[in-house]
Amino acid sequence: PQKVAFCTTEDSVRKKLAKKLREAGADMNNIIAMDMAADKTGLLRSFKFGTSEMELFCKHFKPTACVFDPVQGFVPPEINMGSRNAMRDCMAQLITLGEDAGTTFLVVCHTNKRKGAFGRDRVADSADLWDISRSVIMAGYTEDQGIRYLSNEKNNYAELQETVLFSID
Repeated sequence: PQKVAFCTTEDSVRKKLAKKLREAGADMNNIIAMDMAADKTGLLRSFKFGTSEMELFCKHFKPTACVFDPVQGFVPPEINMGSRNAMRDCMAQLITLGEDAGTTFLVVCHTNKRKGAFGRDRVADSADLWDISRSVIMAGYTEDQGIRYLSNEKNNYAELQETVLFSID
């Protein structure tokens, strides 16, 4: 077991995430989570990619993995997510930070809803999120009711893995 950081701007850590982690058998002593939903002072709103706050957090806690959900919650407001160069510069900082802190970053990105979109065109806002990623795993629903999938769409360091079908009871 290693330390894992969950940074989310969508779900309440206390109401949703902590319960799911406990039910899954997580050692809660290894979970580091910022409850952005409970941040009444706005202090955590400055926790963005490329900031000293994020760098200090990663270097202090040294999580093995750090999950950002969704990417839009951690992109600085002045960054145009539709600009490939801006997103490349914004996300590239995670490479050095990951090496310095020994952290792997998992960045959750929503897909666009366009019919007929496939591959990197399914990533919302900037295709550069796909390009800078070393691995891309897509999750979604199949046409069969209740059946979901995980599909390894990109992997720079190993062969692509087979798609996994599953259901959640």
